[in-house]
Amino acid sequence: MSFTWSCGNLHQRLDRCLANPQWIASFSHGFMQHIDKIGSDHRPLLLHLNDNVGDVSARPCRFIGAWQDHLQLMGFLESVWQTDLSLQNNINNFQSEVQGWNQDVFGHIDRWKRCVLAQLCGIDKALLRGHSEFLKQLVKELRDELDVVLEQEESL
Repeated sequence: MSFTWSCGNLHQRLDRCLANPQWIASFSHGFMQHIDKIGSDHRPLLLHLNDNVGDVSARPCRFIGAWQDHLQLMGFLESVWQTDLSLQNNINNFQSEVQGWNQDVFGHIDRWKRCVLAQLCGIDKALLRGHSEFLKQLVKELRDELDVVLEQEESL
């Protein structure tokens, strides 16, 4: 038995994959794999839906956790995910579309960070010349935006 969680000398199998007969019939070559734990006390589970896992020529699609914080993610998912398509077709659509979305929309964190920092720097210089409630409020909003950018950058 493979353990999926450990803490000191305590080892447990906490994480499992479950499937009903319809799922098994749809993904008869599917299997679950335990991935090495890195920086966590859990071993993640990877569910392979087909037996094409030996194809190393194609780079695997990975979900980036920082995408969840992006304001446009839900709109992107709604445009890609079709309720009348099968799970596998939706996954394939997502994989082919998310690469472009990641590059064109999400992938400009450095540019976004530089822009926010430049705005903050300019506002700081303007505030040295005189008090402005509008600029102080704008600084607060930009610092909140910078926090989001830094969290996304860190999660990458």
